[in-house]
Amino acid sequence: MIELSAQDIAFVRSLLIHEDAHVLGFNKPAGLAVQGGSGTTRHIDQMLEVMRDAKGQKPRLVHRIDKETSGCLLVAKTRFAATHLTGAFRHRSARKIYWALVAGVPKPK
Repeated sequence: MIELSAQDIAFVRSLLIHEDAHVLGFNKPAGLAVQGGSGTTRHIDQMLEVMRDAKGQKPRLVHRIDKETSGCLLVAKTRFAATHLTGAFRHRSARKIYWALVAGVPKPK
């Protein structure tokens, strides 16, 4: 298990915008990776260590958002929820909506 700083623990908890028996919803900021990779040492998946349940099960990622994109990230709390949510994203029955804020009026080519 990875040791997190008190600052990282407080940070990941501050991102939590929804919790029920099955899922956690996080407000992922731009600049924070969802998963680790080459040279990535701080990411949501690592921080989920502090969200383990009473049985010691760590919440499971069911989709990703690009590092430089902010948005709502759903995380399954149970194996059952992970199976259903992963399937919903894979089969595109879960709908994602992307919004963009722009300064001025875009001029399409």
